[in-house]
Amino acid sequence: MKRLLAILVLALALPASSQDGVWVNDDATLREITQIFVNDAGVLREIDSAWVNDAGVLRQVFSRVTYNLDGESITNAITQAAAVRIGADGIVEKRDNGGLAQIDSATDWVIPNGEASTDYDVRYTSHTGDALTTSPAAENTWIDLSVDREYGLSIPNPGGTCTFDIEIRDPLGATVATGTYVLTSSSI
Repeated sequence: MKRLLAILVLALALPASSQDGVWVNDDATLREITQIFVNDAGVLREIDSAWVNDAGVLRQVFSRVTYNLDGESITNAITQAAAVRIGADGIVEKRDNGGLAQIDSATDWVIPNGEASTDYDVRYTSHTGDALTTSPAAENTWIDLSVDREYGLSIPNPGGTCTFDIEIRDPLGATVATGTYVLTSSSI
């Protein structure tokens, strides 16, 4: 007798034009799988990831962890110090006219934030414009996220601008998130 596991899939309806994620066809409506649970003797347990054997190669088809870095244009005309901070806690913050604040919880580098760990690394690449005045390491150098890492530009009158990419890689060395940031320090 086969033992069956009941799997409850909670899905969020998203537009069919999206290419990311794992999708199910729910009566002609495409829905992205956002959570998977297994009924273990009456106790629902959340599945962190699902894998398939593809001709002898294991491929991940679902992960409850998502990675984001959508980038941002950050300007500071008051103190003339604009920056982006990649937090060891998974949060991405900006330093602008309003001080230091989270950019958007939807663009944190790892969601849920509790998945952040010192096993992840960060670097900046593709720098153009004025030189960064604050950087935890040289361009194209991976450094661990054991502490917050801030990349900033502080140029007094007449100010300055630079553009660069931030990349995050996972413990296996794969780049999981990339975002382009534009920093502008200007005078009022």
